[in-house]
Amino acid sequence: MYYKKILFTFTVSIFLASCTLVKLQIAVPEKFKEQAEMLPIKVAGLGNTRKPVSFGKFTTSRIKRGWNFKTGLYDRNTNVTTEERLLRAFNIQRGAMTSTQKHRFQFTFHDGNQVAQVYALEREVREGTQITRNSRWLSDIYQDKNMQYSFSVLIIPQSLNQKEPWNFVMYSSFDWTQRKKLFDFNAIKEGGMLTRGSDTIVIKTVRIEKTITDKGTEHALPFALPMAYEMRIDDAVCAIIDPMGRILWLYRDLDDELKFAIAAVTSSLLTRRIQNKLG
Repeated sequence: MYYKKILFTFTVSIFLASCTLVKLQIAVPEKFKEQAEMLPIKVAGLGNTRKPVSFGKFTTSRIKRGWNFKTGLYDRNTNVTTEERLLRAFNIQRGAMTSTQKHRFQFTFHDGNQVAQVYALEREVREGTQITRNSRWLSDIYQDKNMQYSFSVLIIPQSLNQKEPWNFVMYSSFDWTQRKKLFDFNAIKEGGMLTRGSDTIVIKTVRIEKTITDKGTEHALPFALPMAYEMRIDDAVCAIIDPMGRILWLYRDLDDELKFAIAAVTSSLLTRRIQNKLG
């Protein structure tokens, strides 16, 4: 399992590295393209940047990053099984490791007319097995078992004529033990929603099977990757966020307040530190 995880991580890393050499973006359905505006996103790096994010008429202030801390708890396995006796005979100890990481950041967001303060909080909890070999010749091994991640954003309008705040929440989880094969991204559960009063927009991860270069050449992927987000009002797609190509596709007929809120969420997703698809 451990070596399969290394191969999995290495393969995905090679793919992401290739995205930096050749600019790739997701293949958006032509019907949606005809009804949407394409907004290329300008952002200097992902995950650790403090520089402003801008696309179309939307822009952020510099990103103000607050505390970012990580804690870990090790619980030695006290079960006396045959396997444990064998491991201890070779001076190998196995225990459960739980790590928690939190990060918060904020920025001002505006479009030349509307202004809002955006506050974001990330929290990730990972559980796995730590194998300590107590040897200078052999390194310790950590194997993930599962992960839970939450991301919450509060968008507070600063203009008197704007309504109450928008709230955005997103959750994701991954259980390595539930995978049926090596590149089984169906084991990743992710989703969320953007709400204000009775207004609700659902966001979900889109698994990409092919990409397209800036010259229009299509490339099929060896396996589907969860590399984009789709936002829906009821059953209709209103926006597609492409972090890989750094593009926001926004449905033209949305009202200005809704476009503003979606754009603010897009900025917060791209400036996350703990869990960023390309960071």
